[in-house]
Amino acid sequence: MKRLSRSHQEETIPEILEWYELQRELIALEKRRVMNSLLQGPPLSEPLYVGMTEDDVNDFFEKQRETLDDYTKLGLMSATEAAIRIDFADRVENRWKDALSRRFRDVRKEYGNRASLEEQILDVWVSFEAGTKTAINELRQALPLRHWLAHGRYWTLKSGGRYKVGNVYDICEQTLRDMKLM
Repeated sequence: MKRLSRSHQEETIPEILEWYELQRELIALEKRRVMNSLLQGPPLSEPLYVGMTEDDVNDFFEKQRETLDDYTKLGLMSATEAAIRIDFADRVENRWKDALSRRFRDVRKEYGNRASLEEQILDVWVSFEAGTKTAINELRQALPLRHWLAHGRYWTLKSGGRYKVGNVYDICEQTLRDMKLM
């Protein structure tokens, strides 16, 4: 079986949250700068803002915040998946001796590198580590949002749209803590 070729470029969820908070502050600063110029002058020369009204500026920066929130939620869930998949690979490749790792080796034999996070890996976690069940169930409920974001948001999201960045962070953090991956 081919070993996982790690990039070692993965981000942690605290790093993603820190980046998110910085970006929110930068968006707020830019909005204040644009509004101040619009209301008090001198007019801005950047083509992006020329001709904007106060409502246009508010709508534009609201859209920026919504987009930032979506990309952050995707990043948080992707980082969580990466941590779980890296743990899976480490347990299999390093032949850890615990029951969970032994079952992961069986999954790897059956599915190879195509083991599904949702259908194999998380199921094994729940069956071998009962303390992870609640957090994993919450993560599973949020995964439709991750899929919708990752695949371009081209369909109507039936569930998962209610999550705020803080909710997604909490779900990811609790899952990784319960798995002792954080």
